[in-house]
Amino acid sequence: METGQVALANGGHPYPIVLTREGELREIEMPSLPLGMALPFGVTHNVAELGVEMATGIPLIFYSDGITDIQDEDGEFYGDERFLLS
Repeated sequence: METGQVALANGGHPYPIVLTREGELREIEMPSLPLGMALPFGVTHNVAELGVEMATGIPLIFYSDGITDIQDEDGEFYGDERFLLS
């Protein structure tokens, strides 16, 4: 049986994006430090996984900062805003 449950972990990439039924792009903020990073002094717990329930047919977008950090011949970055608007 499909539940729509997705388990996400912070790997240091940009946050995943959901395209809502209303056509809005929303980031899913990860509540933890990226996996493998040392915890700051005094922090004893890192929530490594986040459970999200996805509705059927709603796209979940994963991408690398390699897309947004690419530069053209003039040194201009592609950027987050341009990526999200395309």
